Amino acid sequence: MGGSDAPWQQADMNHRAWSFLQMQPNDNGVKEPEAAGAYAWVLYNAWKETSDPKYLKAAECSMESLNGLTSNPSYELQLPYGMYVAAKLNGDFVLHWQ
Repeated sequence: MGGSDAPWQQADMNHRAWSFLQMQPNDNGVKEPEAAGAYAWVLYNAWKETSDPKYLKAAECSMESLNGLTSNPSYELQLPYGMYVAAKLNGDFVLHWQ
């Protein structure tokens, strides 16, 4: 989705859907940037399961995409997943630094 941590570049998650098989967006219809919350949840859980840092970076990138929104995109249930991941990431890092 174009995100990178070196150099920093925010991912473009303002799409209707995303094909992970083809790594291409689908922009037919109403865009749903709140899907970044669902992506963050899937990627966070992949990181917890595998400890692979690429999943953590992708989850953080998804959260940054949500954080960069200037309006409330909430159309479906996907946005609350992002709030859940934000709380989990915050808790994980607080525990890590104690």
